[in-house]
Amino acid sequence: MYANTQLNTYPHFYPESSASLDITTTHPFFKDAEAIADEYKVSIQIVHHAMIIAFISVYQHRVTVGDPRNAENKIKISQFFVTLAASGEKKSLITDLLNKPISDYQVKLDAANKQAALNIKQEKLTWKVKKNVLLSKLKKAYQQDNDDDAVELEQRLLEHDEQEPHDIAKDQLMLDGATVAGLKKSLASSSINPMMHSSEAIAFLRALDEAFTTMLNRAWDGQPMAFETYNKKYDIPDPRTSLSLLTQTNVFYKHVAGNALLQDSGFWARCLISVATPYYPLHGPYHQPEEDGKAVIERIHEKLRTQLEAPVVRHLTLSNTAKDKWFYIANNIERSKTLQNTKESHTPAFAAKMPSHILRLAAVIHLAYEKGDIIDTASIDVATHLVKGFHEAQLRLFTSYYNAPQFYFDAWQLHNWLIKKRSGYPLTEESMILKFGPPTSRDLTSLKAQLDYLEDNKVIYRNKNKKTSEVFLNQPFYATPNCLY
Repeated sequence: MYANTQLNTYPHFYPESSASLDITTTHPFFKDAEAIADEYKVSIQIVHHAMIIAFISVYQHRVTVGDPRNAENKIKISQFFVTLAASGEKKSLITDLLNKPISDYQVKLDAANKQAALNIKQEKLTWKVKKNVLLSKLKKAYQQDNDDDAVELEQRLLEHDEQEPHDIAKDQLMLDGATVAGLKKSLASSSINPMMHSSEAIAFLRALDEAFTTMLNRAWDGQPMAFETYNKKYDIPDPRTSLSLLTQTNVFYKHVAGNALLQDSGFWARCLISVATPYYPLHGPYHQPEEDGKAVIERIHEKLRTQLEAPVVRHLTLSNTAKDKWFYIANNIERSKTLQNTKESHTPAFAAKMPSHILRLAAVIHLAYEKGDIIDTASIDVATHLVKGFHEAQLRLFTSYYNAPQFYFDAWQLHNWLIKKRSGYPLTEESMILKFGPPTSRDLTSLKAQLDYLEDNKVIYRNKNKKTSEVFLNQPFYATPNCLY
């Protein structure tokens, strides 16, 4: 698969050191995600999505991170996340679980917004009555040619007009299933920067037009924006918004993947897209995790509640070693864009944003797992590993670097079939898959390509045995009544 890759752009370590090579097995972010995935039997990509957007939701309004290339520049940690998952993959379950403190807090905000609206309505009624009284007195003064009273009343009327009550901003921390128009309104009116979340985001993606896509791009870049409605103009000097979009894989391909507007505008380059793979257990039935998934979620909830109830404004910076590592990775990415047939040269728009994606994700990981305002190398390692996966999705979805995208879903369908139909057997021969496997795997050429891909991803391994290859699942062997042993 990687035969045409000239340069490894995603090192989690310097060439002379492999100290953080096993970051996915040592960092608590990956341990927590694995515990949640095992607890609820859900795809690890969906768990990563839910964990990260939960922290971004509560921190993005008050946290910035320093730009390593310009000490005076403050980068926002807003992000656009898109995860594709098949129907029934528990997208809503996991995101709702992680977002519960945010949903509860939004209920309190909604109640406060409602009460404030009622108070403003009463104040407007009182203000209007007082104005009518002043107008009535002014009219009487004019009728009686009482110039002194008229001058005084005119002044009082001007002062009264300046005291007219205005509608207050409705604070929105998370918009659940909002439309494009709803997000635009919240961007303009909310004093808290919103997170737009949707578990069925296809309608939102299809409704994006050129003007609003430009606005979203400016919000991600942190650039001021302005827009007009039929009766008002809005200026947003400090826009921050994030997107948490989940949708079904086949729907995405059918209605969105070929959208030239989103591709040409650079919107997808600002999106961290992942494709959820089917859940399969990483450990045997007797494995004792360090912490069960429910305890992990409760610990995350406590962190979220702390920030929601006592929000703290923070500006994060990289330590010297983290800055050196970030520069090393960013320079490799930049150099690879100019080389022939590298991953970066096939995705120049996303590659240009990769250093910023890494920096923003490193800030989020630091907020979730570290103390203080200095980001160390471990958070850079985790962010780099995650961005590597998002880059792979960009390559598969939007370029011809790999096989046609459908191939990858055929491969995971085969893997799912092996788990469901063959977990009780020590091995499965290729000839059996050709006869009884998924319809998309009953062609020898397609089957071999799918098996190569699954083996590269270390979910199976193969053994050549005379006329056929034997396929083994890389998971604990569970004895079943079908067992041949």
